Amino acid sequence: MFPPFTGNGVLNAVANATSLADALADAPAVDDALRWWSQAQLQVAAQVTPMAEHGERSQVFDMPDLATMPTVSTNDWMSSAYPGFVLTLPGV
Repeated sequence: MFPPFTGNGVLNAVANATSLADALADAPAVDDALRWWSQAQLQVAAQVTPMAEHGERSQVFDMPDLATMPTVSTNDWMSSAYPGFVLTLPGV
């Protein structure tokens, strides 16, 4: 569903399996469980997709040459590539 660099492969598989098992256990019919589970998966995808697309742009298509960037510029890039995280290189 998402690019591999989002780092969600194994955890996503475990979450999918457990949520599907829960849906099947709680619903009166398999069709109802699958319909509920599918809707829940779409809601998760709607929340995660913008973050995955941002990561793809910043870390694949728009990846700067970090080896040639000044430290301050690298810190600025890391802050924009990973919004919500405080990432800085030591000494700055």
